Amino acid sequence: MLLLIFLPPALLLLLLFLFLFLSLPPLFLLLVHLVIFNHLIHFQTIDKIFSTSC
Repeated sequence: MLLLIFLPPALLLLLLFLFLFLSLPPLFLLLVHLVIFNHLIHFQTIDKIFSTSC
């Protein structure tokens, strides 16, 4: 466990995601889907704001 402290944060996050993916596949996939969906909506709203302002 102490070895995890010396790992880079990105790698630690990747390991955490991997652990979640292996332990809770349905919930993890749902979470990823929601995050991607939110990003798509966010980008669409930014696009609309830019298109109306220009």
